[in-house]
Amino acid sequence: MGGSSHTETSSTKVDPALMALYNQNYSKANELADMPFQPYTGERVAGFNNSQTAGFNALLAAAADPTAANAITRAQSSVGSLLDYRAPTIAAGQLADTDLTPYLNPYTNDVVNAALGDLQHARDVQGVSDNAAATAAHAFGGTRQAVLDANTTNDYLRNVASTTAGLRQSAYQNAQQAALSDIANRLNASTSNAANDLAGANTRMNAANQYAALGNDYLSQAIRRGGLYATVGAQQQAQQQAQDDAAYEDFMRQINYPYQQQQLRNQALGMMPMQSTTTRTETSSGGLGGLLGGVGQVALGIGSLASGNPMGLMGIANGIGGIASSR
Repeated sequence: MGGSSHTETSSTKVDPALMALYNQNYSKANELADMPFQPYTGERVAGFNNSQTAGFNALLAAAADPTAANAITRAQSSVGSLLDYRAPTIAAGQLADTDLTPYLNPYTNDVVNAALGDLQHARDVQGVSDNAAATAAHAFGGTRQAVLDANTTNDYLRNVASTTAGLRQSAYQNAQQAALSDIANRLNASTSNAANDLAGANTRMNAANQYAALGNDYLSQAIRRGGLYATVGAQQQAQQQAQDDAAYEDFMRQINYPYQQQQLRNQALGMMPMQSTTTRTETSSGGLGGLLGGVGQVALGIGSLASGNPMGLMGIANGIGGIASSR
């Protein structure tokens, strides 16, 4: 290894203008790679808007509003009270069970007594007439007068009995008619009251149904109002979401634009043919010198590669070739 040797070396150099483009492109790529992360500061998802919030509040208010629930509860209570309803039972009064005392004319005795007084007066008048006739016939105090007086008394008593019975019967019949009239009136009143009570129950039932329906209508209207707000808000939110998506897409295009430009540069350089020149030199030196020269070229190639020059690979290859040839 201490003797002299003959060494031939060759080197290839890329066209400087093309190399400058490579270095420029590589520098731009490093610049892009070193760019910090750029967060998107816009809105990605459209939030609830004022219309939707108003709709939500309206629906929540409708759910919490006791008006409809109270109406339905009251209607249920009214209907529940009618579940055991029974129409009133109507029974016609009976004359046999009626006390006629209140219906008797309180002046019946006075009428009877007055009639008896008239009969007694007529009896007295007739007695005077009979006595006068007996006196004129010279029979006063005799048997004929006694027979005449007995006949007059008999007639008087029959008139008293007949008149008294007639007056009493008439008063009783009047009392019966008055009692029957009251019985009929009470029956008509009971029938009317029962009909009114049944009509009232039906009215309460209808009112309860209407009350419950009004409660449901109130709740339905409140829900519809909330739904209108929510529908309009949903359309507004969809429009806002479309705008947010468009803004994000613009942002992504801006982010990707430099990389797309870099890709165009890479593609343009790839289409350019590699232009290089090769230089061959012959040197005579000791084996150690050739070895050291090869090592030096490898070191220079590694340094160039570390500094971002891709041509450092060629330097490393030439150095390795020099080391091999020095052996």
